[in-house]
Amino acid sequence: IGRVNWRIIPLLFAAYFVAYIDRVNVGFASLTMNPALGLSAEQYGLAAGLFFAGYVAFAVPSNLILAWVGGRIWLPVIMLAWGVASLLNAWVTGPQSFYLLRFVLGLGEAGLYPGLLYILAMWAPDRYRVRMLMLMILSSPFSIMVGSLVSQPILSLDGVGGLAGWQWLFILQALPTLALAAAFYLTPGPLAGLLVLPWFLTAVLLAVVAVRRMARHGGSRPLDRLVSDAALLWLTAGAACALAERLGVA
Repeated sequence: IGRVNWRIIPLLFAAYFVAYIDRVNVGFASLTMNPALGLSAEQYGLAAGLFFAGYVAFAVPSNLILAWVGGRIWLPVIMLAWGVASLLNAWVTGPQSFYLLRFVLGLGEAGLYPGLLYILAMWAPDRYRVRMLMLMILSSPFSIMVGSLVSQPILSLDGVGGLAGWQWLFILQALPTLALAAAFYLTPGPLAGLLVLPWFLTAVLLAVVAVRRMARHGGSRPLDRLVSDAALLWLTAGAACALAERLGVA
């Protein structure tokens, strides 16, 4: 388990870290970007909402593709997609291009979190899985803290190379995502072996896991009972409110 931790957790932490950086850096950039582009508060809010529209629309298709082609191909692809979208934000010229890039950013990030959970489910034993998931999720507040600390110095680069500070913000904060996409693709060892699992082997493994859990707990709960479970609905609502409060500031 120690080798798995050292090979998997840093990459998962880094992936979730850069995803949140690319997701929320627009809040810092907007301080000078909105006046420069003439964006109104309504236009900026619509662009922020389009990110989540793309996120919701592509979540399920992204995971189906992940199961079909394997993580070693698909995770770098989606990281490359949102990294390029974040980078191109530096050259938006108005509301329409801003809308498009925020939507594409949502499309790219939609498959990341489920894909990382997929990796944990395949490699982390049950008794370690929650701890490893906690370490991965901790990258979210950590990325917001780091992003807020580095964004102001980057914004002070205004005028360097003929670019505005908000343009440098998108450029410099997209580069780690692009580098990490290459790292995911080139990483050797157990993680690479996991990421290239063919889709049919993945399906077999998931079926085995499901049968073992059914045997352990004496059966499974029907889907209709699961989605109507009061505790689950309350937890879902609480998580949605917490996420809305966190992202509403940006």
